Amino acid sequence: MRLLEITFDQASPTALKDTADFIALVKSALGDSMCVEAGTVMTVDQARAAKDAGADFALAPSTDVRVIQEMKKLGLIGNWPVLSP
Repeated sequence: MRLLEITFDQASPTALKDTADFIALVKSALGDSMCVEAGTVMTVDQARAAKDAGADFALAPSTDVRVIQEMKKLGLIGNWPVLSP
């Protein structure tokens, strides 16, 4: 396994911090050998938290233009990393 999606649980009041912490933990432990995607990004704050935590790319299940623009600005869209063997 070389790709891991860590999703924001929209029902959790601590999702922003929890998801960012999980992303950072995986990236710290596995570095570039694991491509980490932030999933279910629904807000600009979630996009920023994912990027700050080290997510390689993100997926937004909605068409909120502000979220998509922020993800693009942060390099979380179309940034498909090449994983070393």
